[in-house]
Amino acid sequence: MVVILRQNMRQKSQTPEDAKFRTALENMRYKSCTDEDIALLRSRISGTSESKPKLSVPQFRHVSIITALNAHRDKINEFGSKKFASDMGTPLISFLLKGQVAFR
Repeated sequence: MVVILRQNMRQKSQTPEDAKFRTALENMRYKSCTDEDIALLRSRISGTSESKPKLSVPQFRHVSIITALNAHRDKINEFGSKKFASDMGTPLISFLLKGQVAFR
């Protein structure tokens, strides 16, 4: 059985800024980003300058992060998994899956 999801249900009713972000994500999915979408996405790139968002603030503790490289994504997920387990007071158990380390 194949299920195709056509509507984002996680971000259904939020602020107008959230709606713009949801639209940008949908447009990115279909390779049809507008200049406004790209400007909005670029405004959310983290960095060291004062005007850039900081990933170290609590607001970004358990959020999804888009990266250019899978190696970066994997390292962020590794650190995020450990932090989430610590914050929730649950153990993090690692196991091997086809020669790779995965977390449960």
